[in-house]
Amino acid sequence: MADLLESKRVKVRKPHICQGCGKKIEVGETAIVSVVADGGTVWRYYECIVCHKYAESNCYKCSDFDYCVGENYFVGLIKECMAERKR
Repeated sequence: MADLLESKRVKVRKPHICQGCGKKIEVGETAIVSVVADGGTVWRYYECIVCHKYAESNCYKCSDFDYCVGENYFVGLIKECMAERKR
């Protein structure tokens, strides 16, 4: 089971890719870095503010949270989820 341990707002010191939509987060931009643990493995990922707000509002209470944020979390997942909800 994937557990979200921490999320915090940071100004990035090197470029990152938003895990939620695939947008490049440039040096100096604000992003959210989250730390997740799953089965003894800990990792972090970066999201732009828009994707993180969407995830806070829609994903953290979702019944598929473990599936989506666990090993199946791929770049562009939040963007795909937003598009599906608009249909």
